[in-house]
Amino acid sequence: MQCSAGRYYCNAIKTRSIISLLQFLFIASIWQAYPANGAESSQLAPTAQLRPWTGTTSATFTLDDVGGEQRTLESFRGHVVLLHFFATWCAPCVEEFTSLQKLTDESRGLPITVVAIDVAEVDVRVRTFVAKLGVQFPVLLDRDRAVTKAWNVISLPTTIVLDSNLTPRFIIEDAIDWTRTDIRASIEKLYQSIKKSERTKPASAAGICISTTQHASLGED
Repeated sequence: MQCSAGRYYCNAIKTRSIISLLQFLFIASIWQAYPANGAESSQLAPTAQLRPWTGTTSATFTLDDVGGEQRTLESFRGHVVLLHFFATWCAPCVEEFTSLQKLTDESRGLPITVVAIDVAEVDVRVRTFVAKLGVQFPVLLDRDRAVTKAWNVISLPTTIVLDSNLTPRFIIEDAIDWTRTDIRASIEKLYQSIKKSERTKPASAAGICISTTQHASLGED
């Protein structure tokens, strides 16, 4: 750009042009970060479905939670468990966390537990993330990705739904609304199977079953 009106006048024009450009970029970044009022979020897949689990891996584990306490997968036996693999840098994961917390709130008193597993991030970053969102379900730290690899998780977010025997039943490699009617129905069907098993199992058989399970577990260790 040439200017014949004087050096200082030209510099003022250039400065105003730069400021205008920066203002435009700032407004554009805000527009991209937040959807328009009334628009549905683009982070959750509205039609994504749980798929039947076809993998062969069902790896047990022991991990620290964000509070420093060790948690084992075995400690959640008897519950329908949602193993949710995530990272704080994953934008869809953030919105899905809100949905998972809502599911947790709506499932108070039911044997349904969300167990989130952060993949290879610094502890303090995950603790800050959890505190900011007010998460009330267990959040574990897979610092070396060992558990993530053992479960063959290759993308985030990934959620694996386990039945009360900790057997994988469903998987989804996408961010979804966990309060959707169809999704809740799939989870509650697993929960209802727990109640049905408790109603139909004779007391003596239940005792034998528990004893056998404990023995097998000790043998595997």
